Amino acid sequence: MNDKDKVFQVITSAHDDCRRQIAAGKVQRWEVVKWGVAVNVALATAAAALGRNIPLRVILLLAVAVAIASLLLLGHYNKRMSGARRTATTLAARLRSYHIDYDAILETDVARSYSTDEYYDLPELIIFSAIIGM
Repeated sequence: MNDKDKVFQVITSAHDDCRRQIAAGKVQRWEVVKWGVAVNVALATAAAALGRNIPLRVILLLAVAVAIASLLLLGHYNKRMSGARRTATTLAARLRSYHIDYDAILETDVARSYSTDEYYDLPELIIFSAIIGM
């Protein structure tokens, strides 16, 4: 095996890692949404069950803290996915030196598709943020 083959294997392995990171990021974002909603539903249930025994301000502050933490985690996972997309774009371009046109195989322009950077999943992020905000 020559050096060129080894470099090709590293590129394809790194590209697989990028796809796994993106997939894992989507799962993690969804888990954050589920966690945030579950905690806030639990807080609302506790408020209803305890009635006047606990100040409403305390419940409200906890709910706001959970929503903020959830939104921060969504942003964190989104940035990680954006980094993986940037790396995938670089690796797809690098595959051209091995006469592999990744864009032609997928019938897409990876660089253009991923060029929106952190706003690649904007509709999804808006929905998730709205769910958490409510």
